[in-house]
Amino acid sequence: MTAKEIFLFSQSSAGMAMARDFLSGALHLDNIIAMRLARLDVVRNRATKVNRVLTGIPGSGQYSDLLGETAAELADLEAELLQDYHQLLQRQREIDAAIRRIPDERQRAVLEMRYLQQKSFAHIAIRLSYDERQIYRLHAKGLRHIAAQMAAGEIEWKNFSDLLQTLKMGV
Repeated sequence: MTAKEIFLFSQSSAGMAMARDFLSGALHLDNIIAMRLARLDVVRNRATKVNRVLTGIPGSGQYSDLLGETAAELADLEAELLQDYHQLLQRQREIDAAIRRIPDERQRAVLEMRYLQQKSFAHIAIRLSYDERQIYRLHAKGLRHIAAQMAAGEIEWKNFSDLLQTLKMGV
């Protein structure tokens, strides 16, 4: 992309939306992990109950499949959690690196608190001693920087190439 195309993309609503989606990726992964952890607790609780039922039943075999299925489900959930956790760490590193490339310290602080620390705009305003409207402005300017990084190819993101194709085709 040319410098003009990068600038136009970073100022567009599509560019801002893509930047917001990129930065929100860690939050989405964090939510997925929370749901999997809740499911893991349910399955572990069920495994405890299955184990209690089996105690004292010699050679029944009736519940052995249930115990095995529960153990397999636990193993699968733990493997998925580990994979999700690694993806979350990788995404957080990518987001952190993108935010660190923003020249304005205030914009960096707003984006870091919003997307890495998951703070509300009101909390950020209080913490930085700014009016909430100013926080929204700094947030928007920070998003434009992230969109420009995406357009310049500094951020590798799978959905970005799809958007570029759509924009070039004029759809």
